[in-house]
Amino acid sequence: MKKSLRCAILLSALSLWMSSGWAENRVPGSFVGVTYNGLHATAQPTENTIKADLNSIAGSFGYVRTYYPQYTGFINLLGLTSEKNLNLKVLAGFYLFYNEGHYDDWARDNYRDFFLPALKNNPNIIGALVSNEDPESPVDQIPKVITYLKKVRADAPAIPLSTAQTNAFWLHSPYAAEVAGLVDFIAVNIYPTWCWGKPDDVVKYTTADRLPPVYQPPSTCTPGAAPTPQQAVVSFKTQFAQMQSTYPGRQIVVTETGYPTNYGAPPVPADTVLARTNACQYMKLVSEWAKENDKIVFMYEMFDSQEGISKEIGFNYHFGLSGKGFTIPLNNIPAVSCDLK
Repeated sequence: MKKSLRCAILLSALSLWMSSGWAENRVPGSFVGVTYNGLHATAQPTENTIKADLNSIAGSFGYVRTYYPQYTGFINLLGLTSEKNLNLKVLAGFYLFYNEGHYDDWARDNYRDFFLPALKNNPNIIGALVSNEDPESPVDQIPKVITYLKKVRADAPAIPLSTAQTNAFWLHSPYAAEVAGLVDFIAVNIYPTWCWGKPDDVVKYTTADRLPPVYQPPSTCTPGAAPTPQQAVVSFKTQFAQMQSTYPGRQIVVTETGYPTNYGAPPVPADTVLARTNACQYMKLVSEWAKENDKIVFMYEMFDSQEGISKEIGFNYHFGLSGKGFTIPLNNIPAVSCDLK
């Protein structure tokens, strides 16, 4: 994008924000949390499985970012997170689905019955997110996001509010200025600049044991380029700096970042120790950066997912932390240590 156009977007965003009539509500603190998709293993989770998931998350993290306020139409996820003995703060998500050329009544009913009551009554909620990585083509969902941002603002004005979008959206979208003027903080999903089309399955690492392919995204799209967590963190920091320079003075919350440990829909070969080490080192480095800079970062994600994700990219199945030897001390940054035996 040309510098003059970017400056125009920024000035417009700041003008909208400053004239909006409310003070910026910041998400409190600095911490490393985790994202949670209750559909990670099945499209029909039960209340007991969700309770078990939440207790597992609370055992390692003090903060969770959710995507949906309920499951299967009656399991009140946000209601379950309000339990006092859970000790889990929530960045609560409201997802927008687009079905067969129209928005059905799901969003309206979901907002009325689950999301808004939670914003008003759940003391564990520290902020609200309207939707996640919404497309602008071929189906443009951003106007619907804007509608619900205004609705949340009117119905729950004290709750810190944003929408989780990619850094490409916040830096380049023609909607960026308007959306920035409607939110209290900039919620951005940042991943390293990888080649997502195919795993790096041809690299043979020169060690005594001749480690097997690691099935991870190449750090560049150059065939045979081995990924490193150090390269990934440089990419992450560069992209965050672009966000901060575009939105000076605004709180920027990283609502997703992570590092996959495999590729493809299950069943797949087991994660290699090297893949888990790469992922863990990336999270350690990002966590240390968060501590040093007093930032909020949510790691993607607690569990490997088979449902509720985009299945077009095979890496999306393998971002889960649970069961891979990662230790995340509760409410402590740096948040990751490794025991990968």
